[in-house]
Amino acid sequence: MEYAYDFGVPIGMPVYAMQSGKVIGLRDAYPDKGGKKQNADKFNFIWLEHDNGVRSAYIHLQQNFRRRIPLRVNDRVKAGQLIGYSGNSGWSTAPHLHVEVHSSSGSAFGQTLPFVIAAKCDSKSIAKAD
Repeated sequence: MEYAYDFGVPIGMPVYAMQSGKVIGLRDAYPDKGGKKQNADKFNFIWLEHDNGVRSAYIHLQQNFRRRIPLRVNDRVKAGQLIGYSGNSGWSTAPHLHVEVHSSSGSAFGQTLPFVIAAKCDSKSIAKAD
């Protein structure tokens, strides 16, 4: 997770796709209670594969986001499309959205790639992930 961003936002903030792509993974199973390392694999997420050879991951999503946004694996999404809501699932000390970008050459989350956030995003609300 060398290249990742944490957006400190309250539970329920809308999350939008950074680029158009295909849903290649998602999970909506865990409560928004955060927790320590024992919850490291208990996070809700959506994972997109983009046409330019990268994947983006949106992690710590709010539990039950799929009730409001009925996405499924293999669905196509457009850039700027609503894909979830921020939460506090998994290994998390406070509500936030964790965003990563990966190469599409792997079959699972792996080494992150550097990426740039659009100029319209308020950089004061972005914290580099540890």
